[in-house]
Amino acid sequence: LKDFSYGVDHREVITEWERRSLTVEETFSKDVGSFEELKKKIPELYKDFLMRLEKGEYGDKVRGAVVKVKFFDFKQTTHEEVVQTVPSLEVFEKLIQRAWERRAEPVRLIGIGVRLASKRLDENNAQLSLNV
Repeated sequence: LKDFSYGVDHREVITEWERRSLTVEETFSKDVGSFEELKKKIPELYKDFLMRLEKGEYGDKVRGAVVKVKFFDFKQTTHEEVVQTVPSLEVFEKLIQRAWERRAEPVRLIGIGVRLASKRLDENNAQLSLNV
């Protein structure tokens, strides 16, 4: 860690990366003031989400559903649920409703997505030693 703090790192540079999540978001030009109005926005977002999930062939890696709600004052909240398959529209509607209920105020942005399983856990993910 001392070397790292001085910018010294002799590990091999890894140029490949693995996606750990997939999300789609929509920012509204006008704040959405009710859950009923917000719920009407979810199906189109879900359609985009499914297209991106299929294009990336991530369906078998899904390990959790997550939603983000950003309010008019730019404060945000998230809500998650563990799932092992592609979440249904109803799962996202339920999660957004739970997130909405935390404040029930006008919404500027919503996002839906999934956490993805990791293919590999190797030495690059190991806990670093604190020994000097």
